Amino acid sequence: MTTLKPATLKDVRWKLGWTPEHIAKYLDVNLQTYYRWEDGKSRIPLPAYRLLELLAGCDLGNIHPAWSGWSIGHNGELYPPAMVRGMTPGMVAARPWHVQQIAALKARIRRIESEPRQFSMFDKKVSTL
Repeated sequence: MTTLKPATLKDVRWKLGWTPEHIAKYLDVNLQTYYRWEDGKSRIPLPAYRLLELLAGCDLGNIHPAWSGWSIGHNGELYPPAMVRGMTPGMVAARPWHVQQIAALKARIRRIESEPRQFSMFDKKVSTL
């Protein structure tokens, strides 16, 4: 568990646009429990707070430094740093396939460039009279 400033939890709630009732229901806790968290009278479990942060689009670097600058939008898309357009789960899942295809194309280009060039009749210079 972690101790958070009461305003911090309230800020996350405001960013989500949710009521205390909505959050209590979402986290499956009693409304009084939520109010004790928000008032600072009781500690909110860290996993519950991190979940609310993620839902509010907070920086994923709060979970692990390697994800600093990344966030999850209200639409469920993953947003890399400095990008306006997010990635859907399908786009994220397709990433390894795209990387594999690019690597295969680069290998093919290197192979073609290393082969002796085949000349055609169009490559010959035409002499002028």
